[in-house]
Amino acid sequence: MAPKKRLGINKDLPPYLYPQGERYWVYKNPKTGERTGFTATREKAIEVAVRANRRLMMLADPLQKILDPKGNTIDALCTRYQKERQHQLELAESSLQNENYRISRISSELGVLQVTDIDVQVLSEWLDSNFKGSPYVKHRGTLSKLFEFAIAKGLYKGSNPAAATLTAPKQDTKVLRRPLKKEWFDAIRREAPEWLQLMMDFALITIQRRGDLLDMRFDDIEEAPSGDNYLKIVQQKTEKHGERAFLRIKIGRELDEQIRKARQMMPVSPYIIHHQPKRKVRSKDKKHWTQIRGDYVGKQFEKLRDVVPEINAMPTEEKPTFHGIRALGGALYLQSGYSDEYVNLLMGHTTMKMTDHYTDQHIIWTDCAAELSL
Repeated sequence: MAPKKRLGINKDLPPYLYPQGERYWVYKNPKTGERTGFTATREKAIEVAVRANRRLMMLADPLQKILDPKGNTIDALCTRYQKERQHQLELAESSLQNENYRISRISSELGVLQVTDIDVQVLSEWLDSNFKGSPYVKHRGTLSKLFEFAIAKGLYKGSNPAAATLTAPKQDTKVLRRPLKKEWFDAIRREAPEWLQLMMDFALITIQRRGDLLDMRFDDIEEAPSGDNYLKIVQQKTEKHGERAFLRIKIGRELDEQIRKARQMMPVSPYIIHHQPKRKVRSKDKKHWTQIRGDYVGKQFEKLRDVVPEINAMPTEEKPTFHGIRALGGALYLQSGYSDEYVNLLMGHTTMKMTDHYTDQHIIWTDCAAELSL
């Protein structure tokens, strides 16, 4: 929307700045229509409005990026970080995918800005406007890594502006997700396609993470001299933390039944969890065309979970995700009489505290009374 034409004494005012008295001003955001009032001298008000207009123009107009694609922009910084630095960090595949998602978001929304124009205020406003809780923490961390790299390469002078932004308050980082109940699991599973039903069953029985489930292959099954079969898993998240990352799961009756179903499921694939995509498309994130990406699993689960009326009525940030199956499976093992150590080993946790964090959400409280008269 074009700003109103200036008349008389207000001809020198920048667009979208309106006087409301001698020292009070209103700036109207041309993108959102939101009005913000503030007190300042005329000179200061003009300076603030000019800076606001310039920042909005840079965010909205890709012209700068087109004219100077190799300039010292945030977009160029993101690309250089991925090429020169990211591989040195030896991130697990799932962590790499998550970081690249955040970098893509940063590049998309801040990419046209010059690295040297970034300050604490710019990053703080962007973080506060778009994220809260864990996403805030994750994006802040990625920004901090980007500017740590920029400083090391001489692209940015001064201290790390991302590190100077506020860490999320403790109440913001608290996990809000509701634990997934078994009856909710069953309702969602009934609506799921065959491949997702199989994956949900595998998740409940093996209580492995999403990425590890999707990496399971039929040639990971080992037959021991005793005649028993074992499924070997290298957990991505804990691979660097010793033997707990390398699991050799004995295949019992339930797990054997799921593997049999997977072998019969078309199309033929080297991966236990697989599906028939609509199109055969090569992807750097997939080693075989039948392999399933983790974000696709998450999206499909989120589409189906609202079949449960209780979940449908929840705020989005409280709705259980596919990852909730891991905690549910651990709790069901404990309720069935398996030991804490059994569940701890299967989850691949290095400490019992982490296992307790998952399973304590599913504690069933017994109602009682204490009414002794003194």
